[in-house]
Amino acid sequence: RGCAVPSWPAAPELLGKPTPRVDGPAKATGRARYTYDIHRPGMLYARILRSPHAHARVRSIDLSAAEKAPGVKAVLPIVDLSKPETAVVRYQGEEIAAVAAETEEQARDAVRLIKVDYEVLPHLATVEQAMRPEAPRVFPEGNVRAGSVEEEGDIEAGFKAAAHIVEGVYSTQVQTHVCLETHGCVCEWEGDRLTAWVSTQAVHGTREGFAKALGIPQANVRVITEYMGGGFGSKFGPDVQ
Repeated sequence: RGCAVPSWPAAPELLGKPTPRVDGPAKATGRARYTYDIHRPGMLYARILRSPHAHARVRSIDLSAAEKAPGVKAVLPIVDLSKPETAVVRYQGEEIAAVAAETEEQARDAVRLIKVDYEVLPHLATVEQAMRPEAPRVFPEGNVRAGSVEEEGDIEAGFKAAAHIVEGVYSTQVQTHVCLETHGCVCEWEGDRLTAWVSTQAVHGTREGFAKALGIPQANVRVITEYMGGGFGSKFGPDVQ
């Protein structure tokens, strides 16, 4: 069956022409309010203690000094110490504990008071190291996950008919999200209803994540994202913070 080939418009209305962005003036003049610009009455500031080790078992976490620090309202462990197999960090920067205080400075000071006893474990730096039989397991099921193959047509017949066959292994460096605006959110409770100003690409998915994690109906969660300073696929949920 044939199909009609779309023709290029003689005089495009949008392509190749400057189009004023609706949010341009607000962003250019600094009037746009991002998550970091939200300040609510009685707001607390949170900071997270992160692992300095690429692979380690957390033996213990002492939160007592941080709990007594000025301005601190809450100190919470993030690593689950109930089972040794769950108390393992697998990369430098993984979350260990969190502090909430009246000011950012107080939260930063309190984080420094948390004492963590680590058992440093062997770590892996490359894919090749992780694939060796003697490599330490990063996950209980192993370091290699079954791949997926997509084929169309008779592959073997294609090889037989080919004048030349070239085989190679291709790889690239890790690509990560480097948004000008970092991840973050501001949450406010009114009774059993939560309003969250979040830097997110998915307000509905983030609402679902909050509701599931907190055990409350989605109807009780409102997520607001007025402006977002980049996401690139990295901002689709509430995240650990």
